[in-house]
Parts: sequence; C-alpha cells; structure tokens
Amino acid sequence: GIALISLVNVSTADTTEKVTHYFASAIFKVLALIAIVQFIVNFYPLNFWIELILVPAITLLAMLVAFTGSNEEYSSVKKVTTGLLAIIGFGLLVFSVSELIVNYHTFFTSTTLQKFLIPPLLTLAYIPFLYFIALYGSYDGIFRRGLYDKDKHLRRFAERKIFGVCRLNLKKLNRFADANVFELLNRDNEDEIVKLLREFKSSSRKQDIPEK
Repeated sequence: GIALISLVNVSTADTTEKVTHYFASAIFKVLALIAIVQFIVNFYPLNFWIELILVPAITLLAMLVAFTGSNEEYSSVKKVTTGLLAIIGFGLLVFSVSELIVNYHTFFTSTTLQKFLIPPLLTLAYIPFLYFIALYGSYDGIFRRGLYDKDKHLRRFAERKIFGVCRLNLKKLNRFADANVFELLNRDNEDEIVKLLREFKSSSRKQDIPEK
C-alpha cells in the first residue's frame, strides 16, 4: 500500500522543486527521530475497545484540523482540535514509554530490532526505483510534448542529444523541461536543436555556480 501511494505521488511531482522536495522528504521520514517515536507508540497496543473508540476519534479530529486550517473563521475550533490531538498523542507516548520501562526485556530483542529496521530499509531500497520512474516520466513528458510533431529521424536525434546532456540527472532534466520543452516545437533541424542544448548547458553552468 505504501509503495503504491509513493509511486502515485512521485508521478505527480513534475517540477524540479516538487521532485527535490519529494525525495528529500521520503529520506527524512525514514531517518527522522519521529520514526522511532512512532515505532515505540505502535509497539504497545491498547485494549481492543479503547483502540476501537480512539482510532475513529483521532481520525475525526485530524479531519477537523485539516478542514479548519484553511479558514480563519474556524481558528478557535482548530486550536481546540489541535490541542486534543496533542493531548492524545502525549498520552499515548507516556503509556508506551512506561510500558517500555516496565517490560524492557520484551522490547530490546533481535526480533524487535528486525521489526524496526525492515520498513525503513525497504523504503530506502525502494527510493532508487521511484527515482528511475520519475526520470522515465520526465523524459517521456519532454519527448511527447516537445517532439511530437518531428519526423522520426529528427525525433531520435533530439532524444539522443537530450539524454546526452541530462543523462540520469533528474534535477537537470526537470530544469530543461521547465524552460525548453515548448521551445523544442520551434526547432526544425538538427543544428537548431544542438544550439538549444548548448544554450541550456551554458545557463545550467551559471545556475550551478554557487553565489559568493
């Protein structure tokens, strides 16, 4: 489920800023301290009936926070719902930490370590696949939008040249798409396409030079 959602989300990240944020966020979520806290909280389940009441309540409060967050007139409601979520979250954390202290011998085991490491390791291993999916999608978008009216020979020539400049650099590829994909429509021969790519390479070097 998480893998499928990630695949859908990366396909919607069609600009340099969105893609950069997506992969940085994915890595941060795996390595952040909050991942450890979430694991500890989820390690010790509550009584079935408490969980049955608590899960819908938290879901409802989260939906209210999302709904009221975009409207100033509901700011007082947002404060209340956010406060309730914070209290519930803190209570769950206190419960989990107390359980950990009392039953530490059941927590600090190789099985627990395995359960903790498998999800982030699978996520980190999945990120390269997502990267190549995003790379493929960006190339496909450029070729479809910028080269659809070209003859087969010119299209293949342009595809090779664009790949030769951008290669596996997704940031550079999206930068090219943002600035030049529609410009490709006006380039009707090999010399004009080469000139466009030279101009892009020159502007890319200037953007990559850090400001002093």
